Amino acid sequence: MAEALAEAAALGLTGALHGQLHPLEIECLRWSIKHAKDSPCVTQMAEAFALTPAALARELHDQGSPPRPDSSSGAGSSAPPV
Repeated sequence: MAEALAEAAALGLTGALHGQLHPLEIECLRWSIKHAKDSPCVTQMAEAFALTPAALARELHDQGSPPRPDSSSGAGSSAPPV
C-alpha cells in the first residue's frame, strides 16, 4: 500500500512538472520520491539508471539542472540524502 501511495505521489508531482524539467530530472525526482522511505543515496539512484554517480551528475549538469547550493551562496555545504 505504501509503495502504491509513493508511486501515485511521484506521478502526480512529476506530471505537474512535465515540460518544466528535463526528462532525466523528472525520472530522478520520481525515483527519489518512490524510494524516500528507504533514505536512498546518490549511488543507489545512479545504479537504478545504470550510471555511476559521477556520470549521473554529469548528465544532469549537461541538461542544465540547477547547481547544488554551496557555502559561498550562504547555504549549507552538507547535502542531505537524495
